[in-house]
Parts: sequence; C-alpha cells; structure tokens
Amino acid sequence: MVPEISQLVEARREEEKRGIIGTTAFQEQYDLLLMRLEGYNAFEEDTNGLCSREEQAAAVMIYQHGLIVYLQAAFFPDMLADPNLAAELDNRIEQTMGAFYSLFVSESPYRRMLLWPGTMMASVARRQEHIHVFRAGFIARASRTPGAVKMGARIVELLWSDPDSRAFGPRVIVSVYKLL
Repeated sequence: MVPEISQLVEARREEEKRGIIGTTAFQEQYDLLLMRLEGYNAFEEDTNGLCSREEQAAAVMIYQHGLIVYLQAAFFPDMLADPNLAAELDNRIEQTMGAFYSLFVSESPYRRMLLWPGTMMASVARRQEHIHVFRAGFIARASRTPGAVKMGARIVELLWSDPDSRAFGPRVIVSVYKLL
C-alpha cells in the first residue's frame, strides 16, 4: 500500500501545481486507500516470531496512522480548517500515544524505523501532553540516535515553536526536507 499512497500523494501535488484545489480525479482512489488503511488489522499478519505480536502490532498501528495523516494532508491543504478533521487528528494521536511511548523510549528494534510515521504524527500534535511524549521519544537514547532521527526531531520542534498556524502537518515537514 505504501507505494500506492506515495504515488497518489505525488499525483495530488502535481494537481495542486496546476491549480486544481477542490475535489479531484483522485478522490475515489483517496477514499479507497483511506478505507483500506482504516480497515487494516495488524494482528492478521504472520510475525515469524521476530518480535512480540504486541510490539509488532503497536509499530504497525503507528505506521497505519502516520500513513493516514500523510494521505489526508495531500487532500486537505489546511488540516485545521475542518474542525472534524482536526478532532480526528487529535484522536489518532491519542490512540497511538501508548505505543509511541513504549516503542520510542525502549530498546525496541522498531524504534528507528518509526521516525517517519512519528514525525508525521508529531507534526499534527497540538496538545502539550502529546508533544511531551513525542519529545521524550525523539530525545530518548539520543547519544545512539541516527542523524536522520535527530533532524526529524529538530524539524518538528520548529513546527511546535512556530506561532503561525500554517506551520502544521506533513506538508510542512515534506517542504523542509526538500530544502535540506
């Protein structure tokens, strides 16, 4: 599903470059991918015993929500303009907080691979208790953290400290990464 989402997001960006802002030809594909992501069940996967089923399910849930937020950002340029979407984003973060905390501050083998969805989710965090958990996760074991994780954490910190409401969400994260 990840390649499909990536291709759709890029196609949507191309539409926006051409000035197409409203409902697009890609709306049906967006709705289908969103439905598939929402319905994905991590416990149906075969873990091959590499990690505990619970740890894998937590990592998959984080990726699932990160992909949904990334996909939604492509179709909703101002994610805070719709109060229902803003509440949904807050709910997604709330659902993943326990998993983020347990995987980010632990010795989990999933910790490093969760940078991308962690950054996507952190970019839409507005409540201080959520920001605190993300910050703790990004900083945990910082001496052994790869440079990309540190860079992602710095970018998210910039978003959190910027009073401009446009400094919000995956669109800004992607723009900053492209500048680097």
